[in-house]
This record gives sequence, C-alpha cells and structure tokens, in this order.
Amino acid sequence: MKRQVDNYNVVGVVGNPQESRVFLVEEIGTAKKFAMKALPMDFFDNEREFKVFNLLLDKVAQFKCSNLVTYHKLLGKFSEAFILTEFIEGVNLKGYVDNQVHQFPELLRLAIQILRGVQYLHHFKLLHQNLKSTNVLLDANLNAKLSDFYFSKLFNRWRKRRGYPSVETVRYFSPEQVKEKTLDERSDIYSVGVVLFYLFTRIMPIRGASVPEIMQKHIKMNIVEIPSTINPDVPPEISRIVMKMLEKKPRKRLSTLSELILDLSRMEQRQQQRMGI
Repeated sequence: MKRQVDNYNVVGVVGNPQESRVFLVEEIGTAKKFAMKALPMDFFDNEREFKVFNLLLDKVAQFKCSNLVTYHKLLGKFSEAFILTEFIEGVNLKGYVDNQVHQFPELLRLAIQILRGVQYLHHFKLLHQNLKSTNVLLDANLNAKLSDFYFSKLFNRWRKRRGYPSVETVRYFSPEQVKEKTLDERSDIYSVGVVLFYLFTRIMPIRGASVPEIMQKHIKMNIVEIPSTINPDVPPEISRIVMKMLEKKPRKRLSTLSELILDLSRMEQRQQQRMGI
C-alpha cells in the first residue's frame, strides 16, 4: 500500500491488518483524520465508469443523516480507486455484540438507529444490499452508523465475477438476493431482520458452515427460534416484528420502516419513563 494517496497520508490500518482494506489517513496540511477504503483493482471496468460513479458519489456526499457514515470523495484512478469517508473511532456491531451481554434498552436504541439509517437510504431510492453486523459502526458514544451502503451494487457485481461471496456476507442475504432476482426495499428489510435478530440474541437466525448451505437455508428453511425465547428480556412484540422482517416471501414482510420506527421509538420512551430517565 502506498504511503500517500492524492492529498492524504496513510498513517494506519482500520480493523484487522491481515484482512482490512480500510486505512486511516490524514489530510496533508490540516492533519484531519479520515477513513479510506481501497476498492478492488478491477472494481471499475473503465475510466468512464469511474467518472460516472464519482459524479454520483458527489450527491451522496451531501447526505445528512447521523446514522450513516459520511462519504466525502473518490480518490485515485479507475484502476486503483479509494473512497474517502468519515473516520469512526469505535467498534462495529459484531464486536459490540460478541464482547458482552447488553441490556435491552441499549439494544433497542441501536435497533432504532439502524432502522433510521436504512430508512434514509430508502427515502432516496437507494438499497444498501450489503447490510451486516460488520457494516454497522458504533462511535465512541455508541451511536450506530451504517457503512458500505452506496457502492454495494457494484461490489456485488464484482463478487459475481469471482464466484460466491463470503460466508459472513451471505448470512445476511435475503432469499431474493440468493436467487439473484430483482431487489427492492424489502430485501434490505430482510437483511435488517437478520441484523436485529443477532443484535437481540447474539446468535444468527440462519447458520451453516458453507456458502451453499447458508444460501439454501435462506430459501427453504423456516426460522423457528424467536428472539424472546432466546433472550427473555426481548418483548414478544419485538420478536413478532423481527420475524415479520424475516419472512421468505417479500410480500409478507414489512414494506416500509416508517411506522416501525415510530412504534419502537414510543416503546423506548415508555421504557425511559419507567426508568425515570
């Protein structure tokens, strides 16, 4: 990895040094810190595709949502490109969940923030398509921010050229993603359901040792475990919502997140009142 990209010095690696393609960089002259994600060398097919993506990314950089990582710009060239983003100094959701057991009110607060981030994308007719616990970042105040949300469609195309995606990624796939069908907001809603199931229970609703096994289970296996059975602190109404999101057929899932966010926000307010907050 080069030590300087455009006007930014590379000063470290974000995440596992053996796996991460995200770097901590400082802007020359200001020493401001950013995260810089290295895209695969053949991510773009040509210079024109790189330029078109750059123009569209400029629009996404104008997004104002506290639950989305802020994108800044595209760096480099089409054969060696990088996305410059806000640097979140904290952990991802997987590390947060795996590290210790957390109280339900805190989990509910994070669930609402995750849903708000997805809702914001859907408002602008964007699908995330790569929702998973490692793409939910938590800052120092444990506020959730979704990452990797804009280039997921291109990234999925790149993956197809190289075979199946990773086991960790397909754990969150919707059945229609597995079947490579046309996707809409309900595909993201299924993936959010997987994220919330994991958040509330610390286990995955679909488990398996290989990509083909997990993909087939997304399509065929009915999920019989429910969050409130695994974690008694989870209210039954939360379990019903999560299981509704995990319906195999898109038409049976929630079609929008607005009402759900409102209901969960009211639940959070009632809990705070009971606790005297």
